Amino acid sequence: MRTALLAPLLLALAACGGARQARVETFLDELPPPALLPTEALPVDVVLRQHVTARWTEGETSFDAIVQKHEDVLKLVALSPTGQPGFVLTLEPSGEVQVENRTDRELPFRPERILADVQKVHFPWIEGEVPREGTLRGRALGYEVEERFEDGRLVERRFAAGASPEGPEVIVRYGDWDARRVAPSVATLTHSLGYELTVETFEEIILAE
Repeated sequence: MRTALLAPLLLALAACGGARQARVETFLDELPPPALLPTEALPVDVVLRQHVTARWTEGETSFDAIVQKHEDVLKLVALSPTGQPGFVLTLEPSGEVQVENRTDRELPFRPERILADVQKVHFPWIEGEVPREGTLRGRALGYEVEERFEDGRLVERRFAAGASPEGPEVIVRYGDWDARRVAPSVATLTHSLGYELTVETFEEIILAE
């Protein structure tokens, strides 16, 4: 189970980075794709320029990426070391995911897994008034979600798979927001089954509203 949830995402990152790849298991193709929020759940159109570092038991890799949400379309462009698009993942308004692969490697996983982590970091998950200090709790896509706020800023978001305390957990911790609306300067997503993503955002462009 640990390898099944870990390998798909990290091999995708290694396709654009230079790190040693993790081993792929053939049963990964049989796993169902994770559910995704509709793109319009993010109320603002935005472009994010980012650097992503992935760490797992077999190694580490990193790459630059561009995330864009515009007119109910979510797009992730992973860049090669030369700054060229390596692969492009697009979530259409219909919920369909499109893949454009410009690398010399076949993507060995379902692209929904990468988009699901993008949404866990950047999308809103709980409705309600944001407290200046305190915690919001709710349910979405089968997760029990908890968000913790300090001084009116989101500092941590937790996802638990259902009510079982033994279920896998995802924790996102947020750094300084610098008055940004969508992405802080750094966010770290940690999965209880064995991988961690550090997402550094060095530019946020809000598109015309």
